[in-house]
Amino acid sequence: MVDTRVDEERCSVHHVNSDMPELDFSRDILQAAAQRLRVMAVAPCGWSDIGTPERLKECLRSRPVSSGAHAALAVFGTLT
Repeated sequence: MVDTRVDEERCSVHHVNSDMPELDFSRDILQAAAQRLRVMAVAPCGWSDIGTPERLKECLRSRPVSSGAHAALAVFGTLT
């Protein structure tokens, strides 16, 4: 039996993304709010500055995969 959930999620993600404006988070969001931003130190919490698709793939390879991640991988491609 074919699992159609992945196809449905792929269509949903495409639909939502097609309606969104293309923005640069740093330029369009952070720079526009620079006067209101603050920086604070935090204890090690697992956060990573992913930065590039290659670093995202590396990060995902090193962590257990959740069901939500499976859907994202189906939409965005494999980790190879």
